[in-house]
Amino acid sequence: MKNYLLVFMFLTLIACTQSDQSSDNPYVGLWQFPDTSVWVLIKDDGNVYQCRIAVDGELIASLGVVNDNIIIWNDIWGTDQIKKVENSLFLDGQYGEFEYVKINGSMDDNCNNPFD
Repeated sequence: MKNYLLVFMFLTLIACTQSDQSSDNPYVGLWQFPDTSVWVLIKDDGNVYQCRIAVDGELIASLGVVNDNIIIWNDIWGTDQIKKVENSLFLDGQYGEFEYVKINGSMDDNCNNPFD
């Protein structure tokens, strides 16, 4: 019985330790503009990658970083205000405000995700 109790305590400790390591960044995850080939991947370290595949197949992408409630893009988009409301992520920048939904899938392989 002692061994079972020790195993239970050990597994509980591991579970608590892993949950403590989760990100405090509410934006972390893969987000997609619904019904389009546009993805935003936000990593727990604050690095961001956006990939868009235009109708003609052109790849438009940029890396960036989350700084508080702003994404600072290296190329193309400048900065975006970022906010999360329930299960939606909103990016508001020079081209307007866009709503993304969190997905469990992956972005298109053509995006050449630099974080893979």
